Amino acid sequence: MPPDAASTAALNLRPLPLGELLDRAFTLYFRNIVAFSALLAVVLVPSVIVSYIQTRQLFGAYISLIQHQITVPNSTPDLSALTAAAPSPALTALQLAFAFIIIPISYAAVVVGVSRAYVGLPVTFADCYRQALRRWLAVLILIFIWFVLALFAFFAFFLVLGIFAGVIGALGSLLGRGVGVVLAAILFVLAIASIGLAILLYLTSAMSLVAVVLEKVDPFRALGEAFARVFGGRQFWKGFALAFALAGIYFGATAVFGGAGALLAFFLKSPALYIVCLGLMQLFFVPFAVVTAAVYYYDLRIRRDGYDLQMLIDQLASPAQAGAPQA
Repeated sequence: MPPDAASTAALNLRPLPLGELLDRAFTLYFRNIVAFSALLAVVLVPSVIVSYIQTRQLFGAYISLIQHQITVPNSTPDLSALTAAAPSPALTALQLAFAFIIIPISYAAVVVGVSRAYVGLPVTFADCYRQALRRWLAVLILIFIWFVLALFAFFAFFLVLGIFAGVIGALGSLLGRGVGVVLAAILFVLAIASIGLAILLYLTSAMSLVAVVLEKVDPFRALGEAFARVFGGRQFWKGFALAFALAGIYFGATAVFGGAGALLAFFLKSPALYIVCLGLMQLFFVPFAVVTAAVYYYDLRIRRDGYDLQMLIDQLASPAQAGAPQA
């Protein structure tokens, strides 16, 4: 292991308080923003182009409809353009391939790049994708598992929400308005808690990806360990605060990029600008989210499992580095 990598890693891989953890994530991200973004851009740019081709007619129809309603508010809008903007099956299949096969591999490459930077190793495009592609099958299995869990959680959430709303309505009509207000407040609190749970699950999914890619853990074990690390032990509230910080950054970035893209698309009549702005948001937010999840992953592994620094360096080093004599 190179001496500079060893000293950097020894300093980095230690338990961190939340403030220092976020500070380190920001520092690591901005020092390597070009390299991290390049790992994602190589697949995100083609994905954005496909999305634009797929949705340009639909976005154009919506823009024309909004402008028509603003200029002639009392007239009946022509909806024929909306019905004519049907999605292409071939492009839909290509979008699904990007979403479930190609982009997850790029996320894995970003995980490798983040981890190499974190322990003081150089971040190179070839090394990151070489190590990510070695785990392609495990990554795809993990993505499929999370997709199934997300579908189940989505339907379960709306089922419970519907039942609870029905109970609120029935009790409110039977017992009076005051009880209905109290139950509505409980429903609101549950909705906020559900959002918090969704954010924690996002952090859990990112940590399971780190485990699959870096430690070569099988997807099912990685999933179980990620749940135990995020939801178990005394570090739960730290993870909860970190997840909400990530959510705040995400929603803020979405509001800025999405709002700017929507305004540009409306005034310049170009739906491409909206898609480009959303693509830029992903290009810069996703690597930061991976950086934060990886730093938190290392923090938990050190606190709870006594993370093996030399093992991490050996796993991340390229063949040439691994075979070199250690200082």
